[in-house]
Amino acid sequence: MLDRTKILMQNNNFWLGAKKEIGDVWRWLSGVTMSPLPLENDNDREYSIKCVLVYQGAPDDATCAAEVMHVCEITF
Repeated sequence: MLDRTKILMQNNNFWLGAKKEIGDVWRWLSGVTMSPLPLENDNDREYSIKCVLVYQGAPDDATCAAEVMHVCEITF
């Protein structure tokens, strides 16, 4: 199962369920503050960049309007 998960993470892009609030505060959708993530491409300067996804196996920030799967949408 773990090997399959690693393959899915490397070959698919999906939302992590976190959003940026005012300032540099990132929170999970549950409201819990995230620990800082090393983002692949820190696009923080762009106003529309407010969500976190996994892009080619690494955390990345992106516009929340990007068409990306949710983890529950990945078919095994």
